[in-house]
Amino acid sequence: MKISTRFKQQGGNRSSFSLLFSLCTLCLCGVSLFLLPQATTAQILAGNAHGFVGKEVQLPLRLANGVDTGAVLTIEGAFQLSNPTVFFPERFVVAAGDSLIAPRLTKLTDSTFTFALTVRTSSATPRAEGDTLFRLAGEALAGNDSVCVVSFGNLRLNGGEVGAAIGTIITTSIGTPRPYVRFATLEQNYPNPVLRFTPTTWAYRIDKDSPVKLILYTDLGEEYTILDQGFVPAGIHLITFTPGYDVSVGVYWARLVSNSGEAYKPMHVLR
Repeated sequence: MKISTRFKQQGGNRSSFSLLFSLCTLCLCGVSLFLLPQATTAQILAGNAHGFVGKEVQLPLRLANGVDTGAVLTIEGAFQLSNPTVFFPERFVVAAGDSLIAPRLTKLTDSTFTFALTVRTSSATPRAEGDTLFRLAGEALAGNDSVCVVSFGNLRLNGGEVGAAIGTIITTSIGTPRPYVRFATLEQNYPNPVLRFTPTTWAYRIDKDSPVKLILYTDLGEEYTILDQGFVPAGIHLITFTPGYDVSVGVYWARLVSNSGEAYKPMHVLR
């Protein structure tokens, strides 16, 4: 009986010790996980830039973490200009030795853009922390101010979210300040209303050489046709369109799209 009791006591002590050991192990693991540095997502940082009116200005964007040689980085997102009369985005620029692959810069409104690009870094030198990865380049304009804040959002790097970034562009006029703002105008088509098989013409003006197209939408917002004008020099130009039998009676919207901006006008089609 004593031997049996002693074994029972030892068994109970072993169970208690095992439970205590397990609890201590969990606590130590929790403390270790808390003390260890947590993994963070690489961030894209936007810098500041200064430019002279009428000249190109380049806003740098950097990686918070360095990258190896020959790395392939795909960056996409959107940005908004606080003052589109100060800066007109046009292209992306990468460092010498790097390759720029399939860049896309899409203007949604005068102040809102989406973009995507892929950068293949040089195979000669690794990119250190804080080095510029690419630059957003465009024309410095003399608008109603000299400061434009560029707010980047929905940024993704190789498919992973990397948050947001904010940069600032400041412009300076050389000599007497002058109006220097990119814009596009579209005049009302004539005749309007227009009959089927009757030509109607729009006059438009752009102040910078640009690819131009006129997109016609139904009153429901459905795209009807695109009148692609190709690459057009700055100035005043005409676009003529003749509605056919496939054009329903009703109201259409003409949207002029160019690098100088966008403009809209309604068009009425009668029998």
